[in-house]
Amino acid sequence: MGAAAGQAPGSRSRRRGGVESASTRSVGALTRCPACATSMPAKMVDDHLGSQVCESQRKWRAQQHSRTQAAAWTALCVDNGRTLHLNASIADQQDEQARADAAARIAMGAALGVSVVDEFVTEHEEATILEYVRSSDLRESSFNGRHMGCKWGVDCDLYTRKTYEATRELPEVLQNIMARFKSVAALATPARTDWTPNEANAIWYDARHGGHFLGAHVDDRFMSKGPIVNLSLGGDCVMTYEREREQDATTGRLQLKSIPPELPAALQTVRVHLRRRSLQVMDKVVRYRFTHEIRAEDFLSDARCSITFRHSPVTEHGEMRPRGPTLY
Repeated sequence: MGAAAGQAPGSRSRRRGGVESASTRSVGALTRCPACATSMPAKMVDDHLGSQVCESQRKWRAQQHSRTQAAAWTALCVDNGRTLHLNASIADQQDEQARADAAARIAMGAALGVSVVDEFVTEHEEATILEYVRSSDLRESSFNGRHMGCKWGVDCDLYTRKTYEATRELPEVLQNIMARFKSVAALATPARTDWTPNEANAIWYDARHGGHFLGAHVDDRFMSKGPIVNLSLGGDCVMTYEREREQDATTGRLQLKSIPPELPAALQTVRVHLRRRSLQVMDKVVRYRFTHEIRAEDFLSDARCSITFRHSPVTEHGEMRPRGPTLY
């Protein structure tokens, strides 16, 4: 018998007894789930979203992406993937590949929580701040390494771990700089909109003649909340971040602290070149999983001044009467 009118020769009828077969009925256009990217009929997306299958697929894809990212970033590391040298400036690179590598290092730094903005202050602003610090009450200190220093803002009692109201307000010369912090991408995120420094300390290093250095340490994670921000003045240096170790609850052995899966698992050391007049933001992984230090040999000039800004919520009213060590 010949093909029905309007039906291509050789094709089979889709109807049985005038009713379309359920097995051949059109299920509509395919689309991708916005959460897990699985392809499916559009009309099934609403039921699929948030299901156990959807969540499982989303996690699997995230893990695959993290492994791919970690493998790519490992190529930027040296010493069998254990050491990363961050380059904060793309403009210094002459060829396309070098610029791409520099951009990848900056992205990796952002994932770690390290952001550096070169030339954050002008030469005139640098000179003004340095003159103000020189005229301040600089005192010798061996706290976290030998140096000279002074501080402003709230008073932190390191013995009782309590924070008192300020007796020396942050000077105007620093408040003018702080007003520009929100122009820094790492400080302009929704999570940082309420972060306002209420404490600053200046450290003056005489690296060549005084043997000054910054010892490996972490900034107090209970008293100071959010990121740590520092301004480099008077000279360049290299800051070294070292991944902390913690005791395994089962074996009792020391092991490296965990880091996000998109970072190279073997990563232990991060070295960051801090140019004079640059601003560094320390947050996320390096804030809570790494120590930081400036070794004596990593000062690239005879002298350097660092201004560090923190936010430490006030817990006590009145003037501090310290029972233990203080910064200055």
